[in-house]
Amino acid sequence: MSKKIGIVTLATLIFSFFLIAGCGDSSVKSSSTDQNGVIVKDFEFSPAIREVPAGVTVTWKFEGPTPHSTTSDQDSLEKWDSGVLEAGKTYSHRFEATGSFPYHCGPHPSMKGTIVVR
Repeated sequence: MSKKIGIVTLATLIFSFFLIAGCGDSSVKSSSTDQNGVIVKDFEFSPAIREVPAGVTVTWKFEGPTPHSTTSDQDSLEKWDSGVLEAGKTYSHRFEATGSFPYHCGPHPSMKGTIVVR
């Protein structure tokens, strides 16, 4: 009888664990970079278009083996240039004015992105 109670108790604990584990928020948010950031990796900006409210700081996080930059386009009203950065580095820029601000990677001009400030 004692062995049967132990098995039932163990089954109850396992069931409870999975029940509790499934009750949380299923999305994973590691930092503010997820909400107001851009990942620079594999010759692309992700997301390519990031919408943010005015007054927000956008952070580009550089990943992958190839160095990149985030550089405002020449005709952009908002100007910034991170310089060429390697994996593990970040660059941040605060956007005060509303508008659409295109940018690119200096060494890889086919890499393009846009920050839209509302």
